[in-house]
Amino acid sequence: MKKILLTTILTLFLTSNSFADILFRVVCDSPKGKMLSHQIVKPDNKEYFTEFEDDQYSDDDKIELIYDSSKPNYIQFIWSGTNEIKQIAGRNGGIFHWRFFDKNYANGFYWSDWNFSLSNLMLIHNKGSSGNTGLAASIKSQVFYSKCKRIL
Repeated sequence: MKKILLTTILTLFLTSNSFADILFRVVCDSPKGKMLSHQIVKPDNKEYFTEFEDDQYSDDDKIELIYDSSKPNYIQFIWSGTNEIKQIAGRNGGIFHWRFFDKNYANGFYWSDWNFSLSNLMLIHNKGSSGNTGLAASIKSQVFYSKCKRIL
């Protein structure tokens, strides 16, 4: 009797996620935006500064976001052949934020912040990198935006 009860409870627990409600599903345009960069080239410390240069991703791949009730702290992010579940770093009402941060090979780091507003259907992507090699030191920051359309 205990085995039957335990099996029933485990079955209900394991299948409960299959009944999750998709709270929203949106498709966003390929991001477009501006780039700001500053580079100092050694040994003469010559500076190069690029101010608000147009920058955009080279493809027209759409970004798809899916948020469901089974994982309230995660959002599914589908873009350009990747399909990842991203942990939400912050949420306030219909505004969602997630991020990526990692070291790079130039003694610096990469960062990427994503913000999505459900009420405005706008996706904003801030990304950048820093580096310092024997030849140059640099920092680059880019801001992109995407207009989204709700499909569910």
